[in-house]
Amino acid sequence: GRLENLLAKLPSRRAASTVEATTTVATAPAKPAEPAEPAKPLPSGYRTPSALSERLLESTEFNKERAQLVAGSSKQIMLTFSNKIRLDFVTSWVHHVRRLGMTNYLVGATDAASLEAMKKDKVQCFLMQTTMPQGEWAWGSRSFKALGPHKIEMIYKSLTWGLEVVITDSDAFILRDPFPFMARCLGLGLALGLGLG
Repeated sequence: GRLENLLAKLPSRRAASTVEATTTVATAPAKPAEPAEPAKPLPSGYRTPSALSERLLESTEFNKERAQLVAGSSKQIMLTFSNKIRLDFVTSWVHHVRRLGMTNYLVGATDAASLEAMKKDKVQCFLMQTTMPQGEWAWGSRSFKALGPHKIEMIYKSLTWGLEVVITDSDAFILRDPFPFMARCLGLGLALGLGLG
């Protein structure tokens, strides 16, 4: 009857499986995972943020204990300095140092206003105990010349504390870790100091 006619029009199970088989799309085998690139060596002064305690960030002292902790096992430290009017240079300097993954740095503040600004920005800083003005230090001026002994003091203390030290003006761009370069060029530190000092 009518039911048999309807059933006859339905495809058989064998025909359905044939249709499924013919519509299956072949997929390419998955590519094997490429080996991971070897990890790049960390900069000489790299320390994980957790290794720098809150006590060090909150401190404004430039002493042996703090300098050695900031320098880490490499015993290498980078220093710069600024007053209030040159804080934009410090922002750039610190950005480039941090971009390299380096945390072994300290920035000297020559006045209280620059110290407070750097502390607010979480910059590792210290008060240099100077009487220098917050304004511009014109080249050759009394303020400019007065800065020299303070730089020598920072270098001298760092060396007596057993540290290697690189000190730059805050308007310098730190594009690579300078310590491996200095190590390859024995005596270059003295040459640069004499050439630029």
